[in-house]
Amino acid sequence: MNTEIELFKNSPIFSTTTSLALNNNTVLTQPEVKVLYLMLAYPTIKPGTIANTLSVSPNTAYVYKSSLINKIQSLPREELIGILRENFSFKSFLIKEQKPT
Repeated sequence: MNTEIELFKNSPIFSTTTSLALNNNTVLTQPEVKVLYLMLAYPTIKPGTIANTLSVSPNTAYVYKSSLINKIQSLPREELIGILRENFSFKSFLIKEQKPT
């Protein structure tokens, strides 16, 4: 596994992730939120890497990702951006900013 992704996996922001309630009475489960974190931090992440990071089978990772995409596609773009801004502090989970200089 990529060393940077391994560090990300062990970061407090990732390891303490919980579910997330969206404004349309939809809830992202803990695994879906973790997939969202991975996709935000690593836009080109491969499904196999998601599976390895979450310690699940590739099929399970696919289900998490598909479910996440279906849930967020139903949201208006502005609402999704607001939820992301409110719930995700990018500086708090980007590995490059956690490394000592």
